[in-house]
Amino acid sequence: MPRDPNQLLVNAMRCLTAADVLLGSADYGADRKTFLLPVTLTIGNGLELLFKYNLVLQGHTLALLRERYDRDVFRLWKQPENAAIRLMARENFAHAVAALPDEFIRAHHHRYGKPIAELEHYLMTLARVLQSMKLRAPAESKDLTCCPWLLLDTFMPIASLQTLNPKWLTPDHFRIGGFREQLKNLDI
Repeated sequence: MPRDPNQLLVNAMRCLTAADVLLGSADYGADRKTFLLPVTLTIGNGLELLFKYNLVLQGHTLALLRERYDRDVFRLWKQPENAAIRLMARENFAHAVAALPDEFIRAHHHRYGKPIAELEHYLMTLARVLQSMKLRAPAESKDLTCCPWLLLDTFMPIASLQTLNPKWLTPDHFRIGGFREQLKNLDI
């Protein structure tokens, strides 16, 4: 991990952008199965860096984050300091799911009853994939069904906004009372 916290955000955007380019490529369209693991890993790396970046801005050290969370994107996601990311992600994910074709939604979504549960299922799956690669073990094929489009449509806007104003996701930055109240009452 880089020593400059801003490099975490730069690298998060690089990972998410690379995954987005690959998902849009003709090669991915022709042979999804070959590219699903690299895309999943690249998105996982980007989310890990995004979540850690936000935690570093709020006073955590990279050494502590590495020691405490390693690469567990789900545990990083659940940290109280990442509540603003969760709030934005919940809305982004709901919009991304709504934009999917009906047959895809019927086949793969709404098993958990609400969008945040489905998103958290994807993040837990992503954490398992990252852990399996750390152990140099093959990822389970069931874990490669996490939907890369939904993850990118959920988190790319958040990372992009953060590049415009790096402190926008920190609690002290919120000036809008309603948004601040939503964060206090957030149960996600």
